[in-house]
Amino acid sequence: MPTAQLKLLIIDDDPGTRSSLRRILMLDRYHVEVACTAAEALHRDNWNEYFAILLDRNLPDGTAETLLPDIRRLAPAASIMIVTGHADLDSSIAAMRHGAADYLLKPIEPESLRARLRGLAELWISRYELSRRDAEMEFMIDNLPAAAAYVDVCSRSVRFNAIVEDITGYSSSELTTIDECFEKLFGPMAAVAQSQYKEHRETWSAESLRVKIIRKDLRESVVEFRGYRYDDHEVWLFSDVTERDRHEMALRIRERAIQAANEGIVIADMTNENHPVVFVNKAFEKITGYSAQEAIGRSCDLLCGPAPDDATVFSLQSAITKQHDMRSTIECFRKDGTPFWNEISTARVKSSNGKVTHIVAIMDDVSDRRRAQQKLLQSERLAAIGEMVTGLAHESRNALQRAQACLDMLSLDLEHQPEQLELTEKTRRALQDLNRHYEEVRNYAAPINLERRPTNLPKLWRSTWENLQPSISGRDFELIDANSDSMPTCNVDDHRIEQVFRNIFENSVAACSDPGKITISSNIVNYCDNDHVRVCFRDNGPGIDSETAGNVFQPFFTTKQKGTGLGMVISKRIVDAHGGMIEIGQSSQNGAEVIVTLPIDT
Repeated sequence: MPTAQLKLLIIDDDPGTRSSLRRILMLDRYHVEVACTAAEALHRDNWNEYFAILLDRNLPDGTAETLLPDIRRLAPAASIMIVTGHADLDSSIAAMRHGAADYLLKPIEPESLRARLRGLAELWISRYELSRRDAEMEFMIDNLPAAAAYVDVCSRSVRFNAIVEDITGYSSSELTTIDECFEKLFGPMAAVAQSQYKEHRETWSAESLRVKIIRKDLRESVVEFRGYRYDDHEVWLFSDVTERDRHEMALRIRERAIQAANEGIVIADMTNENHPVVFVNKAFEKITGYSAQEAIGRSCDLLCGPAPDDATVFSLQSAITKQHDMRSTIECFRKDGTPFWNEISTARVKSSNGKVTHIVAIMDDVSDRRRAQQKLLQSERLAAIGEMVTGLAHESRNALQRAQACLDMLSLDLEHQPEQLELTEKTRRALQDLNRHYEEVRNYAAPINLERRPTNLPKLWRSTWENLQPSISGRDFELIDANSDSMPTCNVDDHRIEQVFRNIFENSVAACSDPGKITISSNIVNYCDNDHVRVCFRDNGPGIDSETAGNVFQPFFTTKQKGTGLGMVISKRIVDAHGGMIEIGQSSQNGAEVIVTLPIDT
């Protein structure tokens, strides 16, 4: 690829269309540039970088029909797609005649656009690859020993260098004219070969030809031919590629098989004490984020990423250097620092004397599989808990109701006995706590079903705090809203997110002594190429130690005297269901921090 990311240009005067198209195309990781007028589009000097151009048919200062010739001249390799809300047959034909590759009607169907661009991207990549291979081949011919001939077109005389005898068996004195060359090298096919020679003379310098010749000893060879013409002279270059053809075909087949593999393949040199990488395939680049250029020559430790832990490095070194083939699953890190579970299989390559010269490591990103297994296990656990709690609640509900009824009757009989009434009230509260515990466990096990709607998060957490006031009556507690006035709305289930906010508030209130305060700060962050709202809740309590922080989201873990320890677990399930994250931030003796990150659009 000429650049790290395929680049395209959108020329459209409608801001909404530009923004919508840019958002759609960034899903496929294209680098998108935009222009709102013809003048703005034409005032650039990087046309050769675009693989595709989306051009609005009608712009404030021009039309697609008038702009196409200029754009076609400036960006001959780019595919141009006309975008319009009004199309007719004549305009479509005119656009195609001027070099448009496709024609799209508004409103644009996103998947159709993405599919068409994938096809154009593949075409761009193929053309680039062909161009690159051709340039490499030309360089090789010009710099490696090859048969060369100087041809006088007028006299039809030919003068070869000495290498021609190695390739054809004929000496240069035996091949002195054009006709003599064709008669001796092509035998019965001389007339056909000479006809093709005349036909292809205009394209010699742009492409090489491979032809079969008959050597003087009557053996058949394949030669690669390239010709250059200037004035009344020609230069011929050709070399014997018979064996090379066989080897290249075998290598291409192997390379294509390796490059087509879904697993990452790494080959390391074991004769060097640093075990440098000598080959990686495309799947490796996709999995790790390292390009082949970045990986080759580096130690195998690069598989661990930029900041690995000691255990990961040790596991990888063991997988690579042990004197036997093995398979191991370890946690590694991509170039950007994100972790992934890497299933590594290694195989040794030995020389003829039995010494291990290379290690071939096949790596597979099994993170999704592990997550799926964990989710399945979690779902099975939740289903079992849900079934148990449902049955228990069903059996216990009648008993709780009977106990409640008996307490109500007993309260009537003890109307004038305040001490006994206080005991019945304590019993009633205990039954309510028991029923609430049943509900918490049931909610933990129940599936999370979301009803999303545009929600103003600052308004939601303020109302949650107000609703909490009766339960903290008498406490000296303050909510400080730092910078939330310009927060965009999020598409969330406001009832569920209110549960999350309430859990965070209740935990802070329980942990802090008076005077207490919770400070909320928020900002916009980009995560996985999407905008998210990041909300930080920090209190002035005693903070959270590292051991407690590691267990906050574990079921039934609690540091409070009362409660099931499911509040933060349920909160995490709610946030995860929204495609967000909840985590414990930096903690100190000056308070604990909980961070909730939610996508703006989902």
